Amino acid sequence: MRKLVKVPLLVFILAVNTISTNGQDITSKLDSIVTCYETYKWNFVLLAGTKEGPFYKKAIGFRNVEEKVPMELNTLFKTESVGKMFTAVRILQLVEKGKLKLTETISQLLPNLTLANADSITIHHLLNHTSGLSSHWEHPNYDPTKLYSLEEKIENTPIRFSPPGLRTYYSNTAYFILAAIIEKIDKMPFHQAIENYIFKPAGMLHTTYFKTRGLPSDAALPYYQVSSTEFVRDDTSFLANSDMGAGGWLSNAGDLYQFLQTYLKGRYLSKKMMQVQQSANRTMADSIPGFRYGMMILQSLSKAVPVYGHNGGGRGYSVDMFFEPATGYIVVMCSNMWGTGYQITSQVFSQLLNKPITAKPQAQVTVRLVDAIRKKGTDAFIQNPEEIFEQAAVPKTEFVLLRTAESLIRLNDLSTAEVVLQVGHQLFPNSPDLLITNGNVAKKQGRTAVAAFYYITTKKFAAEKKAPHLVEEADALLKELYKDRLSTK
Repeated sequence: MRKLVKVPLLVFILAVNTISTNGQDITSKLDSIVTCYETYKWNFVLLAGTKEGPFYKKAIGFRNVEEKVPMELNTLFKTESVGKMFTAVRILQLVEKGKLKLTETISQLLPNLTLANADSITIHHLLNHTSGLSSHWEHPNYDPTKLYSLEEKIENTPIRFSPPGLRTYYSNTAYFILAAIIEKIDKMPFHQAIENYIFKPAGMLHTTYFKTRGLPSDAALPYYQVSSTEFVRDDTSFLANSDMGAGGWLSNAGDLYQFLQTYLKGRYLSKKMMQVQQSANRTMADSIPGFRYGMMILQSLSKAVPVYGHNGGGRGYSVDMFFEPATGYIVVMCSNMWGTGYQITSQVFSQLLNKPITAKPQAQVTVRLVDAIRKKGTDAFIQNPEEIFEQAAVPKTEFVLLRTAESLIRLNDLSTAEVVLQVGHQLFPNSPDLLITNGNVAKKQGRTAVAAFYYITTKKFAAEKKAPHLVEEADALLKELYKDRLSTK
């Protein structure tokens, strides 16, 4: 005789909701979203479900575009900044155990670390991006091929404001410091502490750190999509033991999903500490609303319902890991294309939560603009940029022009990049970001005098706009420019 099993009412309701939303099949709805992005040649793995497990799994596109190797559900990705959630959760575990206090300073915990404001930057500031620190790769002389020590990272990190707590500035260096604090308190290497207290409890068997330079054979290769038919690889960010505190892990969508399952089931932190983490920015009157302790809010849905988690975006990768605490819904999206974050995840959550989709699926704005320029020609873009912007359905902003030019530079299409920057100069003549990029194009073209003019002009307008980091960068580029010129004589 078969024994009947009682199913809790809440679990039953959740199970029903995974199958049907307002009488419509949720799988069909999610399939329609995925199909649209497949049309735009996006590459990604998508998992959606509840804290009880995923009910939707898709792998779309290619993990190797050149050789047409298909994406698989277990494909590995560089996690980028989603790893900040691992660091933050371990810090909060130590706080719960009484081994740390949110009010302790860097000087108290790492007295040998030389850093401005170390006696006033607290754990709270580091977790919450209110320390005033930026990231060492924002230094004008940053070398992406070099593996920096913690001391070198801190020494090369520009400080954006003082005193700590004044405002918010996203800081990767803050999370390098948090990793060093974890090493000290746990008395073991950071990666071992995270493996012991974060990965093992969740059964994350496929998540690891870069033990050697380069990617394993089952990882997705990183790309920038420039147009609907053009992709550029970027293999410059795979350094052994690099940036784990800020997110430099290797993982797959399934492991990231298991992390959020474990988190939502209360196996990492108490309910009280989880509430502290999810509301941490309320202690700062002028903090950016999205930032918590190692978390952010999915902004496109924040007015309707708070969806928490983190995005990771870096050289050729975009990774989303978000959850809605009331329903337990989880969405994980891993892509080997830079700039694909948030779009798919936001739309999936809109369907799961019965919220209106605010933006239809579409290609990235830079891709749409390049496609329109390719179709009409660069002369048409110079003569009538408004028409090209309208046809591409792209906002006429400094940001879009800058990102489009940078994509074309990666493709080494310097002539089209120069045209985009020319239009940018017409629309935003005093933009130091566009000016410095103009200088970079001229330098690549071997036009030293033109590059120098742009860098000098950048310094002028950057100073007027109170952007000292761009003044420093332009100065460094000028020195490098003249050094290269002298070395060729």
